[in-house]
Amino acid sequence: MAKGTASASKKSQVGIISAVLDTPCPITEEHRHRMICEAAYYLAERREFKQGYQEEDWAEAEAEIDRILDTQNELGSPAE
Repeated sequence: MAKGTASASKKSQVGIISAVLDTPCPITEEHRHRMICEAAYYLAERREFKQGYQEEDWAEAEAEIDRILDTQNELGSPAE
């Protein structure tokens, strides 16, 4: 494959990936819950899993995931 063709192919792949990522996708409550679980896990891991912070980790993770989802919804919604 010629160098120019490979470059064009990569640009086309990037365009496809970008379009997929920019496409709004509804998040189910189950998916949101899994995202919060994972975020809370990483918060606990950062503290080396010290006990007594589970509720705090969950609340922080939930707030962060909801903030991200709200931002995506605002960016993905059509202009009025």
